[in-house]
Amino acid sequence: MMYDKSQLARMVHEIIIARVKDEMNEMSDKYGIPVEDVEKVAINLYVKDMSKSQWKSSKARFIKLYEKELEMLFDNGVINFQELGFMVFLALKLTQYEDNTLRNPDGSNCTQKDIVAISGMSKPTVSRLLKGLIEKKLIFEKQHDTVNNAKRYMVTPYIFYKGKMMDTKLKGKFKELNQLFTDTWKNVNNEENDEPVEDLEIDTDNFLSQLEEELVNQYSKDTYTIN
Repeated sequence: MMYDKSQLARMVHEIIIARVKDEMNEMSDKYGIPVEDVEKVAINLYVKDMSKSQWKSSKARFIKLYEKELEMLFDNGVINFQELGFMVFLALKLTQYEDNTLRNPDGSNCTQKDIVAISGMSKPTVSRLLKGLIEKKLIFEKQHDTVNNAKRYMVTPYIFYKGKMMDTKLKGKFKELNQLFTDTWKNVNNEENDEPVEDLEIDTDNFLSQLEEELVNQYSKDTYTIN
């Protein structure tokens, strides 16, 4: 009889757990430890598959890409490959670790001019891509903190996030935003309409007003306003 790796691991796990329980019961009898005290001891057993190993160190920095959300955006014609490529570039080169604001190498907030210079793309192209992604709530903008007549930007963690941890207040508010997106696309997908969706129309006025109060940039400690 052939067993796959998951079945074999499960069998090993069950056998060892059974043996450990027997040993613990004997320990109760041998040392006079009350059974109820022994039962309070939790045992966690991990059976490791030695045919697999970690690709890179758990300490390596990485960018998370969320498959379900991207599929919804692609399937409904909301974003295209150029917009996706642009966002991947921003995430890779400019997105702040565990923050998602766009930053220059010196830590200052990126302006549109900075993005043009670093990406090598034309100003009209960058302007068009930013405008479209801002309208779709995939990039947020705010008045720049040091440069007059300029904006600074933050990439929503709805489809990308750089790192593992997030400020608690940011996480709570972005969970609400994620639910708004998900609910909207569920409704879109249930409609009998094969035409792609041109605009992402979500009533976010109430959400954005709350987010304005709570979305804190953990580096500058400045409340991030979303228009």
